[in-house]
Amino acid sequence: MSRKPSFAKRVAFRLALIAGLVLAAEVGSFVAFWMVDGRPVSYARLFVKRERLASRPIEDNYEEVGILEGDAPDASERADDFEGSTEILHPYLGYVREPTNPDGVGIRRWGGRGIGSHGLISDEAFLYESAPDRVVLGIAGGSVATFFSVAGIDVLWNRLQAHPDFAGKDLCVTRMCLAGYKQPQQLIALNYFLSIGAHFDLVINLDGFNEVSIPPSSNLPKDVYPFYPNHWYARVTQTPDPVMRRLFGERVFSRSRRTELARSFQRSPLRWSMSWNLVWHVLDERHRNKLVRNEEAMLAYQPPERSLEKHGPPIEWADEGVLYEELVEAWRQASKLMDAACRSEGIEYFHFLQPNQYVPESKPLTAAERQRAYRPESRHARTVQAGYPGLSAAGRELDADGIRFKDLTMVFADETETAYRDACCHLTNHGNRRLAHAIADAVLAARD
Repeated sequence: MSRKPSFAKRVAFRLALIAGLVLAAEVGSFVAFWMVDGRPVSYARLFVKRERLASRPIEDNYEEVGILEGDAPDASERADDFEGSTEILHPYLGYVREPTNPDGVGIRRWGGRGIGSHGLISDEAFLYESAPDRVVLGIAGGSVATFFSVAGIDVLWNRLQAHPDFAGKDLCVTRMCLAGYKQPQQLIALNYFLSIGAHFDLVINLDGFNEVSIPPSSNLPKDVYPFYPNHWYARVTQTPDPVMRRLFGERVFSRSRRTELARSFQRSPLRWSMSWNLVWHVLDERHRNKLVRNEEAMLAYQPPERSLEKHGPPIEWADEGVLYEELVEAWRQASKLMDAACRSEGIEYFHFLQPNQYVPESKPLTAAERQRAYRPESRHARTVQAGYPGLSAAGRELDADGIRFKDLTMVFADETETAYRDACCHLTNHGNRRLAHAIADAVLAARD
């Protein structure tokens, strides 16, 4: 007759069984997470994303979310809220961001930089005076210019310092760029800051995408004048109609739930468990998808009334081709005026047409880009293909007029690494560094 295992062996067996089940669950969750997310699991990436979500105030209003990020990608990408600080109206620029608290409390993104007193990303000061030992660089444009001003600025400056004009000097950057900005906002920003005492030695304007992408998708569907700031209707609507009020409420609720989930999971002692992270990811994606549907409903909604305050002048276009011609011409004229303003102040002005993955044959896409950064059926693909040929042609006219213009649409034509990080227009760190080299080439070539 066999002997019954001792109590210690039975406990050890059960503990080993539990450990095996936990290990199997962790391995299974790791594989499941990889399959669901479509890329290898990274604790660092998970923790950074969750910390970003957890650090947002729960009571955020709708202006902080992606609905106002006009040059963000399609709804699924806008719902990620890639910048994440509250937007407020500005009497000249249309909108800026809520400044970082003066005592330093709050989120400081963008390479450790915060939002300065003028509502734009700032290093230390914003309005710099002329000085022989420094170079003041102004950067204008939308979100691509904003990210470049952080992720590509060191490469740009390292290249420029090889030239005697820049060697041994300090770089000071004034950012006149923000997500969704489009002409004439860059033109207005330049003249506004010049008028209140800003000094610039160089001004780099990196734009083009927003000018042809935002009006057809964000302004015109709401019958808003295309040259008004992005989503002007939502920004100036003080008492939304019942449909908009309901949509705003749904958005705030889903957003607050994402924040609460991120906080609770980030503080949990189980945060290193892959199974625990998988549960969070599934729950977070559920609320993110609600934000996506909410975004689509907001874009599709047609307001019942029209007013000059919310909509601007009446709009009439013979056809889509005429619309894009007008958008391109406004972009060209705004650049000419920026160049004229800079020349009058002894400032060097450089204008660059930003690259985009939907320009035909502009980049051999990597597997990662095809998965995450390329949607040929998207509205951005349509607007780029409709508007970029005109931008390139207008850029050649600018160059013929003596304006330092460079078309960067083919800057990644021989790039085999991943340069685009989303299905809109935004670049990876590597892409921003490549962009910095191309911009440096143009600035240095002007000195030959």
